Amino acid sequence: MLMVFFRAILLAIFIALAGCNPSCDVSDWPKAPFSSSAWSSADSRERYKYVRDLIDKHIQQGNSKQHVYTLLGRPDYEAMDGSYVTYVIAHPSNFLSCYFNSIAILHIDFDAKGLVITSYVRFD
Repeated sequence: MLMVFFRAILLAIFIALAGCNPSCDVSDWPKAPFSSSAWSSADSRERYKYVRDLIDKHIQQGNSKQHVYTLLGRPDYEAMDGSYVTYVIAHPSNFLSCYFNSIAILHIDFDAKGLVITSYVRFD
């Protein structure tokens, strides 16, 4: 009987936590206004709030890699050939309800001249 009670409590906690986390669908995420200062002062697990505005208005096809670095700072990862960079924007604790142990990543692709081709969110 005690075991059933603890399982019920754990299930209730999991459901409550899952309800507080952002959706796995980026279009459901908040669209907080992006600014370089807000981005740089935010913990990486909170940056997801700025991503929709960032992608929609600030990182456009044809922008230079230097423009991206000016906006976002140095990336968390840069491909050896310079073809893409990534920034961690949310940690697994943000996504309990969908991708177990996934990290949300802002991925930005560049062409051979260092100009943005595309930017999107992926989960690893």
